[in-house]
Amino acid sequence: MKRLGRGALPLAGAGLSLALGLLDPAAAGLWPRVGYLILGAFLGGMIWVAWAWLRDEPPRQVALALAAGLALRLALALFMQQALPTVGYADSIPHQHGYIYKDAFNRDGDAAALAVSDKGLFSALLVPQTSDQYGGLLLLSAAIYRLLGGGQHLPWMVLLLTTTAGALAVPWSWAYARRAFGARPALVAAWFAALYPEAVLLSASQMREPFLMAAFALALAGQARLQQGRGGAGAVVLALGLCLFISPPYALILILLLAGAWLFGKAPAGAWRWALLGALVSVPALYFTVRAWAALQGGPQGGVLELFGWWIASGARYQLYLLTEQSGWVQKIFGLVPEWAQMPLATAYGLLQPFLPAALMDSTSVPFIRALVSWRAAGWFFSLPFIVYAPLAALRARQWRRPALYLSLVVWASAIMASYRDAGRLWDNPRWRAVFLVAQAALVGWAWVWARGQNSPWLRRLAVVVAFTTLAFMHWEGGRYYQWPRLNLWETMGLSLAFAALYLGGGALLDGWRRRRGRLGGARD
Repeated sequence: MKRLGRGALPLAGAGLSLALGLLDPAAAGLWPRVGYLILGAFLGGMIWVAWAWLRDEPPRQVALALAAGLALRLALALFMQQALPTVGYADSIPHQHGYIYKDAFNRDGDAAALAVSDKGLFSALLVPQTSDQYGGLLLLSAAIYRLLGGGQHLPWMVLLLTTTAGALAVPWSWAYARRAFGARPALVAAWFAALYPEAVLLSASQMREPFLMAAFALALAGQARLQQGRGGAGAVVLALGLCLFISPPYALILILLLAGAWLFGKAPAGAWRWALLGALVSVPALYFTVRAWAALQGGPQGGVLELFGWWIASGARYQLYLLTEQSGWVQKIFGLVPEWAQMPLATAYGLLQPFLPAALMDSTSVPFIRALVSWRAAGWFFSLPFIVYAPLAALRARQWRRPALYLSLVVWASAIMASYRDAGRLWDNPRWRAVFLVAQAALVGWAWVWARGQNSPWLRRLAVVVAFTTLAFMHWEGGRYYQWPRLNLWETMGLSLAFAALYLGGGALLDGWRRRRGRLGGARD
């Protein structure tokens, strides 16, 4: 990509964006087309700067992953914006306006209203709105519509921004994984970040998560550079600033993520300066978080910890109520277990969302939504064997202070917390854990390469268990939707658990027998 020269990517971005401006049915007049051109040149320049920051020339495959990720995100974004009124739900107001997420529809509508009002743009930060309680993306969208769109509501412009931000997580995930695990896992991580369905869908929508995914990847890549004494301070500061602007709670989470990464590795020179920076970022992050939550959700005013505890607990209780109201078989299960076990079961259910068997067999959704949910679920179920295998392999390899074990803790802690807080939501729970895309991508890359390098059969065995369980529950879900003969729920669960126990236990016994017979030839897991 360096061969293209400094001006090639801005020119390419300007040309592509101008073409979209000419095709945009909502754009009227000359100025919006000029605005498209300016925005495209700026975004092309961002990609060039991000690529140049990598310093070491990445392999051609990383450039292909970046291009594929950007193209896939942009194509899906434009398709949904134009086709959702036809292929979405007729009774869904966001779908009829081209938005897959209600949050994106509300925020973008408020941004368009702010753009044509006489209010200052920074009022988005000063007065919390229900569509964006922190105001960062609201301000950014309104600024685009007012300054580049001439006051017109042009959702394609914001989609250009979110798709580019989401795609930037690809090279930065590669940069982090390369320094943490090496070249081969990094290449797998780059392609995973480019193609992971949840990340693609969020980047193809006017959502916060694309910026957060990119910020987390940039921060970890910068932190990895700092540990190796090769700079990276500016990247960490920029990532923290972006999180603070878009979503202050995630700025706090990112500080904890970086602190944990340093504890598992080695602290950079002048670590006290980074502790001071974290403290400085924490003050406004806490202020905007408490202010927004207290203003919009009627929470307690006693302090940060009290408010945070209320937000977690009240949300979890509400989601438990929704889950039992919306699902008859969940009601049946909850009726058979004590009350204290209901929340752990709901959290476990949330970890399976989107549930692939239900998505594939659902006969009540319109075809496009069914295909979209199945695609998202397939991405999550594909990654499950890797993120289950990775911590087990890291522990067996005694990599106590290595990134593999730390990333396993991050991925599982974030997934469990999201499931606890929003177990019953098919859309919110997965998008919260998708913010940690860089950790998941790097972990998948490491697990794949480690299992192959160690000649370990356990990743394959876990994949077989996930596949068998998926097929078993597809048969059960098919009985729900198509009334064919099936096992009941308990029998299906028992069959899946019995297969897992017998298959994995048999594999362990087989490995032990082979070791005793000396047939592994020294290969170990």
